[in-house]
Amino acid sequence: MDRYTWGQEARESIDRALEEGRRLGLEGRELERFVSKAYPFQGRENYPYKVWLREFDRLVRGDRRRRERRSAERREAEPDQELLFE
Repeated sequence: MDRYTWGQEARESIDRALEEGRRLGLEGRELERFVSKAYPFQGRENYPYKVWLREFDRLVRGDRRRRERRSAERREAEPDQELLFE
């Protein structure tokens, strides 16, 4: 017998909301707010909410954080750039 977990429910809900949000042309913070409204459980508390936040962070914000990290790495990799304050 397969057990359905909080994480599976959260991932499926987030995936559906991401797909719908992108189809509507949303991106960035607007997309995050749209996906946040797809919370599938009763109250935003306790363990189900923690699971939701972990999956939300991984699926929605993960891409943005990776882009920001790469951008910071590129800035550090350009030795010809002078710092504003030394």
